[in-house]
Amino acid sequence: MARIFVFALAAVLMNFFSHTGAYARDADPKGVALWEAGSKAYDDGNLTQARELLSHAADAGNASAMNLLASILQKGLGGDADLPAARKWYEAAANNGDLSEAMFSLAMMLHDGQGGPKDVASARSWFEKAANAGNVPAMDWMGYLYQDGEGGPQDFAAARSWFQRAADQGDANGLYRMGYYFETGKGGPANPQGAREMYQKAAEKGLVRAMTYYAKVLYDGTGGRKDLSGARDWAQKAAEKGDADAMGMLATIYAHGQGVAVNYSSARTWAKSASEAGCSFAMPLYGFLLERGLGGPKNLQEARQWYEKAANAGDRIGMYDYGIALIQGKGGPRMTKDGRAWLQKAAALGDPDAKRYLARKGSGGRRTVRKPTYESSLGGFLPF
Repeated sequence: MARIFVFALAAVLMNFFSHTGAYARDADPKGVALWEAGSKAYDDGNLTQARELLSHAADAGNASAMNLLASILQKGLGGDADLPAARKWYEAAANNGDLSEAMFSLAMMLHDGQGGPKDVASARSWFEKAANAGNVPAMDWMGYLYQDGEGGPQDFAAARSWFQRAADQGDANGLYRMGYYFETGKGGPANPQGAREMYQKAAEKGLVRAMTYYAKVLYDGTGGRKDLSGARDWAQKAAEKGDADAMGMLATIYAHGQGVAVNYSSARTWAKSASEAGCSFAMPLYGFLLERGLGGPKNLQEARQWYEKAANAGDRIGMYDYGIALIQGKGGPRMTKDGRAWLQKAAALGDPDAKRYLARKGSGGRRTVRKPTYESSLGGFLPF
């Protein structure tokens, strides 16, 4: 009965608004009845009706109606999308009510330039207001803005503080980011054990990227003992959800028999998937497996192509392998000068085999599957 009464009253008020204008506002001065009817219509999927009811409620000054109407207009529900109007109503809701959701949505539109000019400085101000009002996604955004120096000064300590606030609320991304800050010591003291704990909590909440980083700290023994079995299990979970670096980890684990028996077939499958997904440190491994015919047919031409991709992606192992392929004419014509140039680039990045090859003027080289060297990928395996 109450539900029927609300809709009935709303219908009366809508009619009253359209015929008597300002006088009708006295009957529902804050648009409460219209807001309740509009939100119910929205919940029931009656979007055209919801849009009309909420429009009247917003005109009457109801901040909650302004916020929901803005979302409807932004998404184009119950009619055409209207981004300028959505931005206007988010701003009205943010200024007329303690609605952190409206503040956050306004900040996003300002940041992305939706419905009006891009204004990162203003976006940062609204993200901060939303965060201080308890909006957890806004806390994450404040962390990123300070971390990247976007819309204001760069400040890693401030970024760390905001991510910690999000982590304290159990936010998966905040936990993951704090894992990074604890691991690297940016913005404050390093805490390897804390990093491991943060990555674990974020991974257990289902954040795929955190699964990969938790696998890595288990693999490396950061903040505790090495756990190759656990590393493989978490890398498998992340890989199955499409994380390219987790695929590369699995390829490395199977190629070297770390915690499992050597399995070149599995290594090749995961290295191929990882490489095709853009994982730079998997590319030279996939090339090596192709070159040696491990886990499948030999293909020198394709191996050379993957070495080249890895080299151009900045991977020092890829630079070495591509340089050797050019010098020896593996999978294509000999190009000694270009090959040595790639070896020099690899050596400049610290590659020991490249240094040894250049020092011996051509002798030496890798004879077996290389040991895993995640540091070679820099922006590949550790792209924070």
